[in-house]
Amino acid sequence: MATLTDCLQVVTDSDGARATGVVLRQDGIEHRVQSDTVAVCAGLPGSAMLLRKSRTGRHPEGLGNAGGALGRYLGAHSVGMIFPFVSWRSLPPTHTKSFAINDYYDGAPDWPYPVGVIQTGGQTPFWEGASRAIRPIAHFVGHHAITCFYMTEALPSRDTGLIFKDDGTSTRVDAIPNPKTFARLRTLALGAFHRAGYRALARRRPPYQWHEVGTARFGDDPATSVADPNCQVHGIQGLFVVDASILPSSTLPISSGQTGRSPPSRCAAYGVEDAVQFRSDRFRHVSGFGRHDDTLKPEMPA
Repeated sequence: MATLTDCLQVVTDSDGARATGVVLRQDGIEHRVQSDTVAVCAGLPGSAMLLRKSRTGRHPEGLGNAGGALGRYLGAHSVGMIFPFVSWRSLPPTHTKSFAINDYYDGAPDWPYPVGVIQTGGQTPFWEGASRAIRPIAHFVGHHAITCFYMTEALPSRDTGLIFKDDGTSTRVDAIPNPKTFARLRTLALGAFHRAGYRALARRRPPYQWHEVGTARFGDDPATSVADPNCQVHGIQGLFVVDASILPSSTLPISSGQTGRSPPSRCAAYGVEDAVQFRSDRFRHVSGFGRHDDTLKPEMPA
């Protein structure tokens, strides 16, 4: 592990077909580290930006960008806050992220489309970030209500995500929200807490965008994805992306923080399987197994 270190580039071989290491910068000095396996885990937008900055003559638009998918297909959750009041007395510090309401995941009685989920979010001093005018109100709400949020999916498309610039920076286009569904979920959340006996506060406001995914998503088609389903970048052996930028959508009802733990596991499983296959092939080559020459008898290695 190297702290206070920037990764400047992923290095590939002369054919651009295999990862061979990375270029790092620490204390103003650049170092090249050789490796047959490189796992990129710089988050959003870091992973996509690193693959873009690693472009070569073989990959002029960036690694994994032969089809133009790098930086694209940004997805997220559209999120609103709701505060059910549970006590007139000030609540003590409590971790409350313990339940979720998934009744509206596939729709509602008067709404035939998928809606979303409602979930507790844990007690945080959110009032500290409020303006001075409303900070006393926010402080009161935070000490007498539990913090919950409701969220729908903000959709990815070819047009959402990063727009790369020649100077190495980028601008972005947010994921596509569904304002009608988002507003409907707010009403459903207020109704659910009211039926449970709790008055709740939920401001009408544009949604926050949480749990962002994409910009280096996986898929079978290099024209619409950066990596394959094993998280290995298309056309470049040994180069993997193992964070939330690999995910094709921000699925409900779980957050990308939970889903984001699956790419490293999948990548590791693929690496183990690949290593086992390599050793198996090597064993067959040494021992004679698998050959069609009947004059070669299988011999166990010493």
